[in-house]
Amino acid sequence: LGKSGLVALPTDTLYGLAADALDELAIKKVFIAKNRPYNMPLPILVSERSDLYRFGVDVPTSASKLVTRFWPGQLTIIVRKASIIPDVLTGNTDTVALRLPDSQLVVDIVRKFGRPITGTSANRSGFGPAVTAEEVVQQLGGKIDLVIDLDRHQSQMVKPVEASTIVDITDTPFRMRRIGPISLKEIRDTCGESVETNLGE
Repeated sequence: LGKSGLVALPTDTLYGLAADALDELAIKKVFIAKNRPYNMPLPILVSERSDLYRFGVDVPTSASKLVTRFWPGQLTIIVRKASIIPDVLTGNTDTVALRLPDSQLVVDIVRKFGRPITGTSANRSGFGPAVTAEEVVQQLGGKIDLVIDLDRHQSQMVKPVEASTIVDITDTPFRMRRIGPISLKEIRDTCGESVETNLGE
C-alpha cells in the first residue's frame, strides 16, 4: 500500500480492492484495474469513528449518532470531503463516502498503515462481486499486486451479503443513496433527522 500498490482483501461483506486513498497514482490504478469510469467516485475504509471528522468537513452533529450505532458495520456515510482527499478519488466532486468495516483484519491494516484505503469491490466494473480469492484472481489477476487469501476454515469472514447502506448527510433532509442491510427506518430513528429516498421504503 505504501508503494502505490493494489491489494485485494476480505472485508465484512465482499472482497475489497484496497489502495492508499490519499495517493493519486494508486487511486488511478484502481480505476484502471476495475475498468471503472473516473466519474464514479470510490468509497474509503477507515479505522476509527473519529475519521468521519478527519476526512469530512461540515459534518452534522447528528452524524455522531449514526457512527455510534452503526460503526463498525454496513453503513457508508457521504460527507463533504476534507482538502486532503484527492479529487480523482471522488470524481471531482466535493463529497466522499466513508465506512468503518466490521472486520478486524481490515481495521488493523488501516490502523497500522495510518491512512485510509479504498473500499471498492474487488471485481471488474459490470461483473459480479468476488467472495473468494480465486474469484478475485479470475477478474483482476495481473492487475493487482497482492491478494490476501483466507484459509478455508476462515471463509465465514467473507459473506455474499448485501452491499452497505449508503446515506448522504451533506444536506438536509438526509438522503438514502442505497438501501442495504440497514433500513431507512433504522437511519431515521437513530439520527432523529428527516431522511428522504426515491428508492422505496
